[in-house]
Amino acid sequence: MHSNNPVPSETSAPLQDSILQYHALSKLLAEAGISQPTLVIDQAALNRNIAQLKQILNEGFVHRLVVKSLPCMQLIDHISAQTQSETQRFMCFHAPFIQQIASRYALSDILLGKPLPAAAFEQLLVWFMQQPKSKSAPKLSQVQWLIDSHARLEQYQAIAKKHHASLRINLEINIGLHRGGFSLNAEFEDTITLLEKSNNLRFAGLMGYEAHAAKIPSILGGLKGALDASWHSYEAFKERVEHLSVPGTCFNSGGSTTFTEYTAKAPCNELSVGSALLKPCDFDLPHLTQFESAVFIATPLLKRVDRISVPGPAALSSLLRKAKQLPLCSGYIYGGNWLAEPCYPSSAKLVPIFGRSSNQELYAFDDNCAIQADDLMLFRPKQSESVLLQFGDVAVLNHGQIDTWWPALTQGTRFDLGSSPSSTPSSTPSSTSSSAKQSGVHDATTEGKQQ
Repeated sequence: MHSNNPVPSETSAPLQDSILQYHALSKLLAEAGISQPTLVIDQAALNRNIAQLKQILNEGFVHRLVVKSLPCMQLIDHISAQTQSETQRFMCFHAPFIQQIASRYALSDILLGKPLPAAAFEQLLVWFMQQPKSKSAPKLSQVQWLIDSHARLEQYQAIAKKHHASLRINLEINIGLHRGGFSLNAEFEDTITLLEKSNNLRFAGLMGYEAHAAKIPSILGGLKGALDASWHSYEAFKERVEHLSVPGTCFNSGGSTTFTEYTAKAPCNELSVGSALLKPCDFDLPHLTQFESAVFIATPLLKRVDRISVPGPAALSSLLRKAKQLPLCSGYIYGGNWLAEPCYPSSAKLVPIFGRSSNQELYAFDDNCAIQADDLMLFRPKQSESVLLQFGDVAVLNHGQIDTWWPALTQGTRFDLGSSPSSTPSSTPSSTSSSAKQSGVHDATTEGKQQ
C-alpha cells in the first residue's frame, strides 16, 4: 500500500478540482484563442502524475504504457522518456496503433492487450514481414501475441507455419476478472505442451488483468482481498510455466484502477498503466487521490437561454418549469454528447428532456450563473482512450500557455498491407505550434495525420 503524499509541486500550481481554478483555466483557454471543442492536457499535472507513478515503480516494477489510453504519439513520447529507462514497453489493442508504435519505437517490446482475430493477426504479421531488414524498421520479434485459448494458439501456429514466421506468445490468464483467458485446467496443460513442441512458437510470458478488484465491495473483501486472491491465482500459473521462464520473461498485471496497491509481494514484474496519468473522472477512486485531473474538454457556450420553452403550447413549458423539468437558466454548447461530465460552471447539468446532441447540447445552470455566450465551458472526460481521438490535435497547457499541439494517433479505416514505416502516419510525429494551429497552417507531417 502506498501513501497519498503528493509529489512536490512544479512551477505552475496544480489545477485542483475547485471552482476558482476551473474559472481561471476557462479564462486562460479563451485568451489562448480556443473557440471550438478542444481537448486540453495540463502538462504540469501530467508531470506530477508521472512522478507519483515512478514512486510505485520503485517497488521493483517496470512500466508498460497502455497506448489505447494515451493515443497521442507526443504524449507517449513524453511519458515514456520519464518512466522507461531501457526497453520501451507498450501495450497495444489496435492494429493501426501497433504499426505506429512499432515504426516509432523500433526497439520496443509490444504486448497485445487483447487477442486479435486470426484474419487481423495474419494481416499484421504480413505487414511486419514486408518491412525493410534494418535496425530502425519494425520487427515481428517486437511483438508478444496474446493468446486466450488453445484453439486460438492452433490458429496462430498454422498461420505462422504458412508464412515461415516465429512468434513470441503471451498467455492471457484468468485471475478473477472472468473475461476469458486460461484457467488452470487441461486446456492450459495442452497449450503448454503445444508451446514446448512447436518450432514456430516461443513462450514469452503471462498477462493477468484484475480490473474487477477495485469494484469489489468491502463486505466481500474489498480491493485488498480481491488483489490477494488474484495474486494467489497468478502465482499458481507462474509455477506451472516456471520451466519455460527465463530472465526477462514478461509477467504482466496491474491497471490504472489497481496499480497503486502493488508491492514487492505481487507476482508480476511489470505494471500496465495509462489512464491514471491523465485521470479522467471514471478514475476518481479513493486510492487514486494523489493523482490529479490532467485532461479537459473546453467548448464555447453558443447560446444562453433564459426560461427556455419546448415546442407546443406555452402552457406546457410553464407546467414543465413548475415541475423543474425545464431550467430557468440554460445554454446550448458547441458540440456535445461526449463521454464526459461538466465541471465548469460547477452548476452545469445536462437537460435530459431535450436528449443528447452532438451538435448543440443543452445544459442547465444555477439562476445566478454568470456564464454568457462565447464563454468556455469545461468538461472532464470519463475515459481517455476514445475521447482523445475525437478532437483532432490536442492542446497542451504548459506554464500558463498553450504553445504546442499534439496530433492524436491515426485509427485507420482499412489495413494497408503495403505501407512502410516511412508512410505510417505517426512514424515521424511532430508537434504543431500554437501560431500555426491558429492560422490554419500545418507542416506536411501534421497535415497527413489529420486526413
